[in-house]
Amino acid sequence: MCPAVSSLAHSEEQGEGFQEGARLTKAELLDITFEACDVMATGQVRGSDVLRYLRSVIGQSSGHEELVLLQSMLDPQGADPALNRLRFHSVMNAWIQHCNQQRDSSQNPAEPVRDTAQGAEFSPSDPETDDSRSELQLLQCELAEVKHVCQKLRDQNAVLMRAVAHGDDLNLQLTMEMTELRTKLASAQLAAVRAQSLAEELDEVRQALRESQDQERVSHAAISSLVPSTFAANLN
Repeated sequence: MCPAVSSLAHSEEQGEGFQEGARLTKAELLDITFEACDVMATGQVRGSDVLRYLRSVIGQSSGHEELVLLQSMLDPQGADPALNRLRFHSVMNAWIQHCNQQRDSSQNPAEPVRDTAQGAEFSPSDPETDDSRSELQLLQCELAEVKHVCQKLRDQNAVLMRAVAHGDDLNLQLTMEMTELRTKLASAQLAAVRAQSLAEELDEVRQALRESQDQERVSHAAISSLVPSTFAANLN
């Protein structure tokens, strides 16, 4: 790992109170850096904020050339644009890889590096070649990040599809239960109608029975009034 990043990792581990032997991964280190610069939690950081934070953590004198390179990668147009997390990771990964290669090249200065695509050798100190390699590394990192995001989206899509399938099953089950309940409700309503009809018929029977009993009482009373008169006429 390049000196500036090593200093940053050491500072973060000391600040977070890591146990002895514990080490931050590169992704964790970059996430911590991003969140430290994104004080308003907007999901974006500016290159100037990143550089200011790195200088405060690793010191003004440490890794000066590396930070100058990082500044040119974060803000090549001098406009200090806002970077989202994906872009930040891509640039930082390319920067770290470039710094590591520069360190390895400085340790082995006599060994030339061959451009396999062009079949030519070049010196690690060639700025034009370094810029081309940095851009290529940046694109490779961005491609890797995009592939990672695509895989996460595919995984999320699979989860959503399973949730949709489960929802369809539940919907079918609820539809069947609702149909059964509607059938039971229709049957109950029919039974209520029949019960009402029977109640009305029973009322009519009771009314007819009362009328019959009233007529029977009238008949008995008429018969009772006729019997004494007939008996008295027979005696005369």
